[in-house]
Amino acid sequence: MTNQRLGFHDRQRPRPMNIRDRKTDGRRDVLLNDTLDFTTESTEGWEIPSVDLFGVSMIVPLLNHHMKSLGASPTTAGIIGSCYGILQLFSSSIVGSWSDIVGHRYALITCILISALGYGLLGLSINIYIYAIARIPVGIFKHSLSISKAFLSDLVSEKERPHVMGRFNSASSMGFILGPVVGGYLTELQGGFYITSVLCTCIFIVNAGLVWMMPQTTDTANIVSPSRHGNLPDNLTSN
Repeated sequence: MTNQRLGFHDRQRPRPMNIRDRKTDGRRDVLLNDTLDFTTESTEGWEIPSVDLFGVSMIVPLLNHHMKSLGASPTTAGIIGSCYGILQLFSSSIVGSWSDIVGHRYALITCILISALGYGLLGLSINIYIYAIARIPVGIFKHSLSISKAFLSDLVSEKERPHVMGRFNSASSMGFILGPVVGGYLTELQGGFYITSVLCTCIFIVNAGLVWMMPQTTDTANIVSPSRHGNLPDNLTSN
């Protein structure tokens, strides 16, 4: 009996799980499932920069030619171009902070639609003053490429991010290659600049629709992988 009792007491018993361990394991399972669902979700967004740069590169090479047709001197054309760069410089940080507040998806749609309005006004510019006014909304809100990168980064895991950014750059280059060819061909037609600006506006509206159909962004900052970080932080288990 003594040996049996000693053997019984010497038998290693599993340590009971306290409330803290239960919370930790339960939260770890939830985070693990969220991570698996997040990484296995296929996200396609490379067409957004391709369509964007395709529309822009159709009309940008024709701007100087159109300003000359409106009677603008080279100095005036240079000043308008510099004003566009100044607007881009000072609005980039403001629009970037604003997109972090309202969400990259809605900020991207807003920037695309306002840029479409600006490019549409270019086709209606009958003098250099209307042309200069049309460049203002584009100069302020034409940050679609930078917001697109942030938007796509929200939709993919950190492991897939380099691959997605590579496709992003490749698609951007493809759109920038095809756009000038199409824009140059359309300009040779009667009212070619007007046709090109209207087509650019339609392309931007279609691109806004593509962004609208993309899934909602997912906050990746709170995703913790148990295999990489071991135990979870105490702030996750204290609630």
